[in-house]
Amino acid sequence: MLDDAAIQSKEDWLKWILDKRPSIQTQLNAWLRLVQTLEPGRQNNWSSHQLNEEDAAVLMRNGTNDVSGRCLVIASVRLPPPFQRRGWFKAFLSECCRENPWPQLVIEDVENPHLRGFLERLNCRVLNSRYSTTYVVNQQEVLALGTPSLQPLASYV
Repeated sequence: MLDDAAIQSKEDWLKWILDKRPSIQTQLNAWLRLVQTLEPGRQNNWSSHQLNEEDAAVLMRNGTNDVSGRCLVIASVRLPPPFQRRGWFKAFLSECCRENPWPQLVIEDVENPHLRGFLERLNCRVLNSRYSTTYVVNQQEVLALGTPSLQPLASYV
């Protein structure tokens, strides 16, 4: 596990990633702890962060346009084809709902029609008319799905 005190810079984070090869779940939880404990002057350096595992990448933020205050944001997801449509994103979304320290979870720029339909079935709402492909996640509905815990990416093949 990451020793939060050992992370003083993005370089420290990258060294941890290279040395330990943690799962996206471990990285998400470490980033959330880190961003909550930083003094205000250092928080901006970590307000946007990419999580990586295998060939997958998820860009996370702790704020977005037209949401006052901090919120957990899934800004982009790159998931290689062998891992798509196997439940990984649903498990990741559930993990985000469980670990989110802020009132809202937002997914930006949802262009995938399957994901858009899934979010609409869960009563997620469009942020506003200016950001019509950005959704505020109905976290209670996601958690009510009872999705299995997020596993390392390789287990979804």
